[in-house]
Amino acid sequence: MSEYASGLDLLVQQLTIFFSKDLRERLDYRDIARDSLEESCACGLYNRCVLMLANRTRYCKTLCNELQEIEQMPDEVLDGTSLAPVFRKDSSSPEAEAALVHEALVPEIFPLNAEQRYATASLLRSPISVITGPPGTGKSQVISTAACALRLDDQSMLFASRNHKAIDAVVTRSEFIRRCNSKDDPNLRYTFQDAVSDLLAVPHSESADADWQRAENGLSELLRQRGEAAVQAAEYGRLKEELEATAVLVLSLKQQLSMSWDTDFDEESDRFLAGFPERAFRKILNGWQQLAGRQQNLSLWDRVRCVLLGPAILQVRSFLQQWPDCPQMPLSCGTGFLDYVFRYGPQLRNLNELWQQASHGRALEEQIRQLPSFEQLTGRMAELTDHLKKLTSAATESDVARRAGLKNDVDRREFSSVRSALKAGPVNAAWKRDTDGLVHKYVPVILQGIPCWAVTNLSAGSHIPLQAGMFDLVVVDEASQSDIPSAIPLLFRARRAAVVGDPQQLSHIVTLKEFRHRMMIEQVGLTAEDARFLYSNSLYSLVAGSQAARPVFLAATYRSAPGIAGYSNALWYEGRLRVGTDTDKLRLPPGRKEGGIYWTDVQGEIVSDIHGCYCQDEIGEIVRLLRVLLVDNSYKGTVGIVTPFRKQANRIQDALEKADTNFYQALQGALCHVDTVHGFQGGERDVMFFSLCAGPGMPRGSLNFLTNSGKLFNVAASRARAVLHVVGNRTWARQCGIRHVQQLAAPGQHCQPEYEAKGPWAPCESPWELRLYKALRESGLDPRPQFWVGGRRLDLALVDADRKKYVDIEVDGESYHRREDGKRKTDDAWRDMELTAKGWTVRRFWVYELRDNMSLCLEKIREAWGDNGSEQ
Repeated sequence: MSEYASGLDLLVQQLTIFFSKDLRERLDYRDIARDSLEESCACGLYNRCVLMLANRTRYCKTLCNELQEIEQMPDEVLDGTSLAPVFRKDSSSPEAEAALVHEALVPEIFPLNAEQRYATASLLRSPISVITGPPGTGKSQVISTAACALRLDDQSMLFASRNHKAIDAVVTRSEFIRRCNSKDDPNLRYTFQDAVSDLLAVPHSESADADWQRAENGLSELLRQRGEAAVQAAEYGRLKEELEATAVLVLSLKQQLSMSWDTDFDEESDRFLAGFPERAFRKILNGWQQLAGRQQNLSLWDRVRCVLLGPAILQVRSFLQQWPDCPQMPLSCGTGFLDYVFRYGPQLRNLNELWQQASHGRALEEQIRQLPSFEQLTGRMAELTDHLKKLTSAATESDVARRAGLKNDVDRREFSSVRSALKAGPVNAAWKRDTDGLVHKYVPVILQGIPCWAVTNLSAGSHIPLQAGMFDLVVVDEASQSDIPSAIPLLFRARRAAVVGDPQQLSHIVTLKEFRHRMMIEQVGLTAEDARFLYSNSLYSLVAGSQAARPVFLAATYRSAPGIAGYSNALWYEGRLRVGTDTDKLRLPPGRKEGGIYWTDVQGEIVSDIHGCYCQDEIGEIVRLLRVLLVDNSYKGTVGIVTPFRKQANRIQDALEKADTNFYQALQGALCHVDTVHGFQGGERDVMFFSLCAGPGMPRGSLNFLTNSGKLFNVAASRARAVLHVVGNRTWARQCGIRHVQQLAAPGQHCQPEYEAKGPWAPCESPWELRLYKALRESGLDPRPQFWVGGRRLDLALVDADRKKYVDIEVDGESYHRREDGKRKTDDAWRDMELTAKGWTVRRFWVYELRDNMSLCLEKIREAWGDNGSEQ
């Protein structure tokens, strides 16, 4: 009783305070009345004991048992698990980003973009990884790649998620993950006992070990070489960014000087740099600073200082005479000079700063000249990547073979006892202690044979023993929908942890009442500093707030048509997403020329129902549209219907079940699925019908639900690949005052517009881009500035679809714009390799190359274009 006393005291105190009017007896759990209540007793709170039978699922029972067991673990055991960097305040920050060279870590298993490679590398090395994956950004691809890469790196992984769909998306891509349970196959129940049986049943091949060692050595060497090339490319990128930052300062200073003195310093900068008297300028500026504020009351020594500036004045005056429009400096060292300096001191200071920045830029250019060309680096990386693809495939086969069976140094009889001990369960304390010791001894053997496992969060305890740090890595997918308590045993089972999720999609459902939550906070003694541990927080938010977390944002989305992805991008991701969807591969319905968001305006009555509402007119229209699409037009893509309300989903399903044979078969062939947004999480279809089920006169509760459920609209829209067809009251939606509904009713604005540069260098974005553009035009070519390809803008592009000839021309060292997602361009190597894989030829030129020999640059472009001088 004593262990619950503090909690009961708090409960009595809270009930007495908040329900004082309902008290019928003084509450005291130490003095419970033994007599029964009278049948005619008044309604209220009595000091009586009640015995009740409560249902508790086996999942919660196992979870509670594991949490209690973890609670008893000593700190030195917990410090060896991933719980330590998540929960401890003194966890260190992640290693420097530059130290994680993904090119040297990630083998070629699945095609990945640069951000996905960073995420995979983080899973391979970082103590805590936080991967944010908006819809269609390939987070399942990252996890699948990591599973294979971990195997090849002799590491183990536990993959978990609260729902089966997330596990489906990963294990269907990778045959290297052993799945423990499945919603679609209730008979699937794979445990460590089964793993022991499988390893005992298969012979081990010693020759497989030798084959693996040769493959592993070759793989490591190729990764090392590619890593070295990547480091050089990173240095190239660092110098490029520094040079571009310098160019921004130089441009700003030139513009300020041009406006102040009405002189085109941009055109005269080379002549300006050639003979700049830097020491003389410095002396005059130092003198100006020393005399500031005293020009009307100069001392004798001040005048002497002015006289000593004579030689410097002559040099600066001679230099400025090259620009007749500049105010000329007086020859004398007297009042005229002082008036000039105090009037034009800021401009002189800008001139000096301009020379320093321009000189720094020239020094950077010289460093860049010493590096291999970027084409050489990317070519080398591409060559090594091709070799890695072949070798990774061979290494994977060798890895599978070498893990079969038990090696000769394993005691087979003792190993077999692990299966029997786990099957028997905890007979008593001594038995459990012996079993834990036996399992602890042979966990490395089991994970050597089967290193990657997948299980739902609450099923882990019934499939995988509770051993501290038994896995190298635990990955929890859909972490923004996962609560913290159910994940603690998962984190306990691994030494490193990663969470994958998206806080802009569905959150985990909290059933704990607010007053009970507050009581628990007070009982445990949490402070405001501990707020991240509250039950209302998701696992994603907890881990993302850890000091050791390494965050990676997957910015390239490949699922939905640009108009659909643009809707989510604008409302929930602040424009950070790069839409790289291959629109040519979208399965468009007949009659549609492009994918996107479309509407059928249905102004039907919204009928209130228990816990929701429905609209019969929308149901009828959806059935009609489906019949036209699937039966009349014989559409061969997949179809889904989503709606915010369960009542509407049920009625749509009922209506479709009445379909005739042809219609029903068409629905089956299109994998037609009807559900609420929560039920569609993790799924996708070529065409999604969205029944809005909203309008004037709808129930207040349903309206509040729509207002406060913006993330549901993000999920609903992002389920569609080619077309999101909204059926509902568009007139109401346009003026309802709910932002995510109003934006859905105006889909045209979310499409990626044709980019048009504005400013002094239009249609380009920088001076040397414009000069190269004009030179190409004068030579008979037709370059397209700021050309969009796969969610990226190219500086200049030559395009000939008939010849299937595409050339990307990039100007480096003078980029006055940032990348479309707001970040600097730091991954040009993989960008160029991705473009090359799509059939493009990439040519990069530094500003100094264009400045020194424009003709040679044009010749290289013509060579890449395969042009003999004729017009396109």
